[in-house]
Amino acid sequence: MSDGSALTPTYGLKDTLDRQTIPAGTQVKLRLINAQNYPQTFQLSGVPFEVTAIDGNEIHSPTDIKDQKLMIAGGGRYDILFTMPKTPVRLSSRSEAGVTPGIVFIEAVTHSTPAINEKNAVFDPGTYGEKQPTPFGIHSKFDRTFNIVLDSRLGFYNGKIYALYTINGRVFPDTPMLTVKEGDLVKTTFINRGWDHHPMHLHGHTMLVLSRNGKPTTGSPWWTDSLDVAPGEVYEVAFQADNPGIWMDHCHNLWHAEKGMTMHLSYEGITTPFEVGKKTSNQPE
Repeated sequence: MSDGSALTPTYGLKDTLDRQTIPAGTQVKLRLINAQNYPQTFQLSGVPFEVTAIDGNEIHSPTDIKDQKLMIAGGGRYDILFTMPKTPVRLSSRSEAGVTPGIVFIEAVTHSTPAINEKNAVFDPGTYGEKQPTPFGIHSKFDRTFNIVLDSRLGFYNGKIYALYTINGRVFPDTPMLTVKEGDLVKTTFINRGWDHHPMHLHGHTMLVLSRNGKPTTGSPWWTDSLDVAPGEVYEVAFQADNPGIWMDHCHNLWHAEKGMTMHLSYEGITTPFEVGKKTSNQPE
């Protein structure tokens, strides 16, 4: 599988600068979807904007943002809102695959485009918006707690040597099974000891971010299903075990998932007749 070095960054299928004509005064909503494996940094230049939702979860009392970049995890989604000014607005992005030419929104035909400032600060969802009551929080009593250490090492996988991506020192299918009961309140701590970003994605549930690097979140409740854990970072998240099944919990960089960084969340009493592994024809990822 490619390491991504030959990929061309695009918006949709376009890898050239796109221009969209929008009348001044129009409210514009953009849904930014990072369909890459790597984190992608989006930047909207030329107008203040609000982040109204993360991974489909509304932000409480969003405020105007200026001169900030949005770093979106692989598989993550942000909704942003702005009012079209009389001057051009430019959306651009950068990732390990390169820089997109971007989209320019204009009121009338023009060849001018706003400059991109690479020195802009990165938006922090943990401090954005206003607090709102949540069904649980950092001081709740949890029924289950899990520590998940993300790392990498060289090793053999399916008979070949690779850079392996590990969870608590193991690769799938030997990674830990997170076992819960329906109704449990669950806290998970993600610890990234490796050198890559790991966008951790839990199927079937939405996580509430409690803290980042030991600092509790202070803004709007930050609900997410794709959390980017950067090298050296530690996140505490929580969720309610309210959707019985056997669910994948994996790195959304699918090259990392393929080389070991996959585990499952399992509910007590839920079983499956299916098996995975080299001795079967069922080999996910």
